[in-house]
Amino acid sequence: MDRDRIVAATNRDPFQQSLRAARLQELNSLGLAEPIGKGRWQLVDGLEDTLREMGEWGDIIRTLQRDLTAQNLKRARVNQTIHDAETPLTDPIIGRIVKRGFSDEVNDQHCVVVDAIDGQNHYVDIGKEEGH
Repeated sequence: MDRDRIVAATNRDPFQQSLRAARLQELNSLGLAEPIGKGRWQLVDGLEDTLREMGEWGDIIRTLQRDLTAQNLKRARVNQTIHDAETPLTDPIIGRIVKRGFSDEVNDQHCVVVDAIDGQNHYVDIGKEEGH
């Protein structure tokens, strides 16, 4: 990527070129890259942060599925809600805590997974544990 966030899909190796083109097309489908012609693409500003965030959400969803499957509570993804620490809950969540653990051990961030009476499974990032 150059200073204008432009990359080329071209490569001397046809296999590498097809890999690059496929990756750039995937980024385009996510709204993170725009074709500008002649095998060149412009990447959005903040691409690295966006991809990191997407990976974190994927990790959360996998954690939620694993914890619920272990307790035979797995529901369709449509019945799962993810709450982050920055957005306060507007309504209380009533149910059984399935698991309490870390959302980020390095920064002492905690989370709970709740099997709620509303028929949803809730992943709630509760931030730092009080009392430490």
